[in-house]
Amino acid sequence: MKTISSILNSDHFANEDQEFAQQIQAGRTAILSWLAGRRRSSGRIAARLKVLDYPDEVIQKVIGTLTEDGYIDDERMARAVLKQYNGRRAEAGRKTAERLSGMGIHQRAIQSVLAERDDLELAITLLETHLDSYRNNLDDQEEISAEKRKKALLKIFRHLTARGFSRATIFQAFTRCDLRIDLDC
Repeated sequence: MKTISSILNSDHFANEDQEFAQQIQAGRTAILSWLAGRRRSSGRIAARLKVLDYPDEVIQKVIGTLTEDGYIDDERMARAVLKQYNGRRAEAGRKTAERLSGMGIHQRAIQSVLAERDDLELAITLLETHLDSYRNNLDDQEEISAEKRKKALLKIFRHLTARGFSRATIFQAFTRCDLRIDLDC
């Protein structure tokens, strides 16, 4: 563990600087014991330090030193969360950004990770998985009535909307899968 004891032992620093360094060390110690091997985002750590009544300057320094030491890695945490939301659990970028932001992950890390994702490809993957289950449910029937087909496609449309995909992205996904959906809007 990196310590600031070398700063505390030097004679050329004023008492204010030594007190500041002691606060930083106390903040690091408090957070490291709170982490106990678990990964937390910089936002959650800042909130915890705020609850423990540390000043903003100390909070920023503690987060900076913990990031340098590898205890905090918002980008790695965001990537781990994104791995969970693929395939049938895929979400649009803006919904994923809200989820990650709610976890206290820094905006720079969120934007960096989401830049690698394509909403259209995620929507197509999700649409195809739903179409496969739709086709499997109707295998025993010879013909699908137009009303049942429309009802199933609207259900898939609502599901994609609930996952945060925009109308334009959903219509592009339907087009790429050679589907046509009529909405009475």
